[in-house]
Formats: sequence, structure tokens, C-alpha cells
Amino acid sequence: MGMVGVGPLTKTASDAEIQEVKALITKHLERTQSPKAQKVLDNWDASVAKFMRVMPSDYERVLLQGSAVVKETKKSASASA
Repeated sequence: MGMVGVGPLTKTASDAEIQEVKALITKHLERTQSPKAQKVLDNWDASVAKFMRVMPSDYERVLLQGSAVVKETKKSASASA
């Protein structure tokens, strides 16, 4: 197992995380007038598909375990209601 996992942002991130990336690029554009940032935002649908997410494998495992615990807790709570 590698130390990090790499995958397309659009397949590994929530919509909120993708919007956060867009907001950061927008803020960068406002502060720097970067032509590259403008181009990325002008072509957002094509640009976002090129972003990659790099995440430590151990951290990803912990997030997945936490997600499973939350789902099981919700399932148990709704079954007992």
C-alpha cells in the first residue's frame, strides 16, 4: 500500500469541497489578477476535471472508518425509533 492515494477531485471530493476549491481560486484571482486563475474559472467544467486529490492513505482509512461508524449509528437510531 502506498503512503498516499491520488485520484480525480471530481470523483473523490464532495460538492462542497469542489466549491471550496473554486472559491479559493476566485479569491486568488481577486488578489493577484492571475491570468491563469481567470482561465481556470472561465473554463471551470473542463478545468475541475484536471484537478487531482492527494490524500495520505492512513488519513483516508480513518475517514472511511468514521463514515461507517456514523452510518451504523444512524441506522441503529432509526431502527430503535
